[in-house]
Amino acid sequence: MKILNSSCAVKFKRILLIDVKIYSKIQSILGTSFKDLLPTPFQDNNLPPDIPRYTAKSYYGHTEISVALNQVLLQINFDGEYKKDYNIAAEYIKEKLDLVKKVATVLSESFDFSGLSVNIQFDENEISQEFISALNKQKEFMCSKPLFEFDHKFTFIQDKYDYINIRFSNPVETITKHEKIELMDLQKGISVFIDINDRHGFNFKKGYQSSIDIIDKHFRNLNNVVKNKITKIISGEQVNL
Repeated sequence: MKILNSSCAVKFKRILLIDVKIYSKIQSILGTSFKDLLPTPFQDNNLPPDIPRYTAKSYYGHTEISVALNQVLLQINFDGEYKKDYNIAAEYIKEKLDLVKKVATVLSESFDFSGLSVNIQFDENEISQEFISALNKQKEFMCSKPLFEFDHKFTFIQDKYDYINIRFSNPVETITKHEKIELMDLQKGISVFIDINDRHGFNFKKGYQSSIDIIDKHFRNLNNVVKNKITKIISGEQVNL
């Protein structure tokens, strides 16, 4: 299993600007482990509110936090041991989520939406024959030719408040020489994208107010899906999603 990347979004009502006081607080939260990509708050009221006004990147380049007038975004790319071990990656994700929560609460006291995702890839030697057989049964309903591309998404409601989206598909690889993305053969692996988000915030439910602490619930649900659902499904166990 390879943990490729993870992202988080926290959305709130638009604020007027990121002034020097807010900027200073954000810098203090992120500390010396981050460096500014936009060294001062970028103010232009003619730009859409979701355009980042402040962006910082970790010194080793794995994590980027962007701050706009109506959202905070987190993007993490994994390599080394973090890419190989989900438990190590999960600890890193939790650490950065705590920073996002602190940054977001500097900007707003109320929140509309939050979402957390992770992208995982399983190599061919990790995929059970039972899983491949299940895919082939799906294929047989369509045609008798070999299955080249597979893209199947499941969406569940968890605890009435969360959407849990699980998407199984071909892994992709970047063909640098030709500067394009190509689908890898299905036999070479499976890509699994897990997205957990605030259901009512996603649907813009009137009068609904989210909470910054819902991110912690997203994280717990993510761990449960990866450890107790996805890894078992890929290995051939029968699991109730």
